[in-house]
Amino acid sequence: MVMNWSVAEAKAKFSEVLVRSREAPQVIESRGKPIAVVLPVEEYSQLKERAAERGPGAIAAWLAKTEELKREGELELRAPRRVPRSGRGDPFGRGR
Repeated sequence: MVMNWSVAEAKAKFSEVLVRSREAPQVIESRGKPIAVVLPVEEYSQLKERAAERGPGAIAAWLAKTEELKREGELELRAPRRVPRSGRGDPFGRGR
């Protein structure tokens, strides 16, 4: 089963994340936003090979599979919380 882990949880239980990744990809989140996925090297290699074979259509196929998993209840994606523009700093360090 796909599980979502906070960065702190994943760090504290990294061995468990790795073990569970053998069963299903494990999603790592920061501030409730997915930032990484842990999956076996074999699965990653297969994804890379398929992407190379399919070219640009690979992204569309991945998105379709993601939608399928969401419908089946195997994957839960949450939109990140929006931060008002005035509350964000300039990522390049420039003044406004």
